[in-house]
Amino acid sequence: MSEYLRLYRQQGWYFFTVVTYNREKILIQPDNLIRLRQLFSYVMKKLPFKIDVVVILPDHIHCIWRLPLDDDDFSTRWRLIKRYFSIGINTSLTKRAEKKVWQRRFWEHLLRNEKDWRTHIDYIHYNPVKIDICKSFQPALYKKEHFYFDDFLIDWYLFHQEKEKLNEPLTRFKENPVKSIDSMLLILKILLFYGHTDLAVRLAEKPLNQ
Repeated sequence: MSEYLRLYRQQGWYFFTVVTYNREKILIQPDNLIRLRQLFSYVMKKLPFKIDVVVILPDHIHCIWRLPLDDDDFSTRWRLIKRYFSIGINTSLTKRAEKKVWQRRFWEHLLRNEKDWRTHIDYIHYNPVKIDICKSFQPALYKKEHFYFDDFLIDWYLFHQEKEKLNEPLTRFKENPVKSIDSMLLILKILLFYGHTDLAVRLAEKPLNQ
């Protein structure tokens, strides 16, 4: 197998794609989203960098980072994020004695100029639409693999601080009879984590449909 050579540049501007092991949809779970967000913040304090944009899909992440002056070490930052996240996941090990949480490698692209940056910004914004996550609601999705469809939309909008878009997925989440009390508690927790106490109270006050 040919050796992959990464391109490191101090104060670089990078687009990344990081994928879960075997494309398992673990990033759609509220607790995992909360932990991932906390780990981004932790690593950013430990080894500073700036996130221009990020989207977290059920089985992969796209984001754009800006590294500091005199620093090109994005690999250590990703290693820490992936390692700390994996600690909280109960799964089997690979032949390398690594948890089956992430693909070993990730994709990075050094952005050359503003046009390249805008192209990848547009790609990140469009990606959820491309995989049907942010299209108009279709009940048939519940019969397929998107059991946590509304849970994911809620998490996605909260992560991007788009409170005005939360009303519809919150309403659908509450009205969907397949949701359990455990799912409700997780959604309440993530609303409180992002500081939206008003939405948490409103959601808790409305009776669950049985």
